[in-house]
Amino acid sequence: MSKFNGGVYEFLPSDKVGNRCKRVISRKGYADMPIIGQKTLLEDFEHRVKNNHIARFIILVGTPKSGKTFISSLLANKIVENLLSISYIDKSVDSIRNMLDTAYKVADDVVYIIDNADSMSQAAKNALLKVTEEPPRRAYIIMVVENIKNIPETLVSRGTVFIINPYSKEELN
Repeated sequence: MSKFNGGVYEFLPSDKVGNRCKRVISRKGYADMPIIGQKTLLEDFEHRVKNNHIARFIILVGTPKSGKTFISSLLANKIVENLLSISYIDKSVDSIRNMLDTAYKVADDVVYIIDNADSMSQAAKNALLKVTEEPPRRAYIIMVVENIKNIPETLVSRGTVFIINPYSKEELN
């Protein structure tokens, strides 16, 4: 197990092609952590959850150190109640393909988070494109990126993009 962004994660056994992924074990303190800024984004997402209009493919875009990964975890936690249903996926093509194999077979809602997705290989992006053509009924994918220009337009057009704005001086004071 390891700590990351305030959560505790376990590393799952390697899959059939040797990729490792991690799964959230605990979010101790997440609910109590104050969120600075991002009021519009969080309200919009809360509204979508309340009305059951959650996109199956979400792209979070923000500058380095803007809290993208933390916010992706918060969004995932709002989508699924069961913390064991949130998986962080390695951005390798084999991990993406393995996710595709399992995403269509899950019985309960599951959220896959791909951090630093803008640095995925072209093969991994192409593999992800296949799942966005026909999204799985029980799976949600959150891509976390710094530079959306590194994501193919076809992927961007199939997702719901949320921009994480830089914090103002007032918000930080």
